[in-house]
Amino acid sequence: MSSGFEIRTMHRKILAVIYLLEEKGKAANGDGLLKIFHGEEDEETTFFANEALFGSLLSMSSKRLKIQTRLLLQRGYLSMVYRDEDYYFTLPIKGRLIAEKFLLKPIKKKEVEKKPKKKTIIDL
Repeated sequence: MSSGFEIRTMHRKILAVIYLLEEKGKAANGDGLLKIFHGEEDEETTFFANEALFGSLLSMSSKRLKIQTRLLLQRGYLSMVYRDEDYYFTLPIKGRLIAEKFLLKPIKKKEVEKKPKKKTIIDL
């Protein structure tokens, strides 16, 4: 009986980012993945800013990322490790194979022009 689960591009991107992080000796929790997918460059993500997948899922919400990572965990494509009082994603062999295959294809980095942030509080 089929579960109806199909690995989509979004899942492949999640696995590929975790794979690339592991290649750099890093691991991310959900908030870290979200920063990478939103293209938020700060002291934690500057090392990843030149990767094609940086900023590649701008519309990904925290809730949607949690749902998708949970699906990948349940099906054995992801695993987690507990360090520094938090859980971080790692890849078992099953997830690594998907990520490696995805990364063989050239990924075109999206050039998104960031608008200046609109002021929400002003001086009177």
